[in-house]
Amino acid sequence: MIFRYLRPLPELSPQMFTYFIPAPPPRKTGYRERTLDIIFSQIAALGGKNFKWTSEVLSVPNGGGMWVILYYECPSSCRETINEAIEKELDSLFKEDDPERERLLEEFDPIE
Repeated sequence: MIFRYLRPLPELSPQMFTYFIPAPPPRKTGYRERTLDIIFSQIAALGGKNFKWTSEVLSVPNGGGMWVILYYECPSSCRETINEAIEKELDSLFKEDDPERERLLEEFDPIE
């Protein structure tokens, strides 16, 4: 009987990741957010599936930017590994004593 060798598929749990990209200074060429590319790639490599994303522009005087909201699913067994990879990537962006680093790490609250 062939069916006894099949294992059940791991249950996928929905996850959400938000990322704020401050508005860059005016320029004549396009802009690529490499950190966001790395994070998306890491999530996919570590088991993330069924990606959907949206973005919201934030316009405020003297600033602004864009929120990127990523919805994905991953097996429960991969969730902690993905959260650690995201935190490590955010941690590597700033020097140890940078207050912006601390603010970002405080705001990053992985969904458990």
